[in-house]
Amino acid sequence: MTYKVGVHYWGDNDFGPSFANVRVYIYSTLVFEIAEVELVKNDMWDVCRIEWPAGNVKAVVADGGGHKITADYENPMFVQ
Repeated sequence: MTYKVGVHYWGDNDFGPSFANVRVYIYSTLVFEIAEVELVKNDMWDVCRIEWPAGNVKAVVADGGGHKITADYENPMFVQ
């Protein structure tokens, strides 16, 4: 089974950009970390995949490198 990890910055309350940190622990051991990724309102950051039960964690990389961030993302499950 593969789990997807993402961060959706859906509301900024007019404070502007935020900086996201993601840490993945498996059995109390830190196995993956990305820090200080800048997101603005409605950004969706596709962070990583976790293969279970193997415990492999792989970062998602955008075409051309860097973080895979979708601007103006609207989740169909939530009214924004």
